[in-house]
Amino acid sequence: MSGRSHALAGAALAAALLAAAAANASLRSKTLTRFHDPVVVTTGLLGGVSDRRTASYRLMRARAGVVEPIPFQFDARDGDGELRVSGVSEGDEAAFDDDELVFMAKDSGDRLTRHDLPPASDGALEIELFDPATGARGWAYLVHFPGDAPAPSPVRYATFDPQVNEARATFYEMMYFPGRSFFTGMRVMPEGGGSGERLMHRMRVRLQPTFSLLITTWSPEFTEESFTVTIDGVTFARPVTTRWICRSSSCRVPTSPATKSSRCA
Repeated sequence: MSGRSHALAGAALAAALLAAAAANASLRSKTLTRFHDPVVVTTGLLGGVSDRRTASYRLMRARAGVVEPIPFQFDARDGDGELRVSGVSEGDEAAFDDDELVFMAKDSGDRLTRHDLPPASDGALEIELFDPATGARGWAYLVHFPGDAPAPSPVRYATFDPQVNEARATFYEMMYFPGRSFFTGMRVMPEGGGSGERLMHRMRVRLQPTFSLLITTWSPEFTEESFTVTIDGVTFARPVTTRWICRSSSCRVPTSPATKSSRCA
């Protein structure tokens, strides 16, 4: 596989796509120390990709002389550029036009040469991460396997369970009230420095705006139960990020003195 050089500038990181199969640079150690930054690469920049079956790829890094898979995902976009959620599962084919390759900057590793790639692969694209504030660098490799690809990384950073309305990440868990836009619980896990105990039992909201109409004024009170949330779709089984698209609407709107009823928006 071949790739064209291209710079991707972000708020704090830059990534360059190079042809790993043609790289002759000597091995360099990772110096990048960014931890919470996701890296999002538009798949249209992955030039020279002929195999569009995402199951044929693994994103890999070198660490302590060992080449290993890291968590990554392909996020599909529809014709309007919106994220596809419902009906999309891990391993689906990506268009490699305007979809996205997503992974974490912290999972990058040392730089490889073409001789370090897995024997079963037939080429790779090198993704170089660069922090312009410090000059630190890290590397990841989108490796293609013409046959059976090795097992992916078992790491899953975030999931969302719509049955119980819980978002679970490596360091914390958040619980949501069904059909409402407020939290009913939060835990910080031992991996994040917490004890795993429930820290919060309910989020409370009080809003009391004042409206005026001619010579009449009124100040209705809204609570956390005045708003509903409808989940339109969730990306399931994604290793790096789990996203859900929802619509929020106001309900139980108190009526003004001049009206007898109100409709939910």
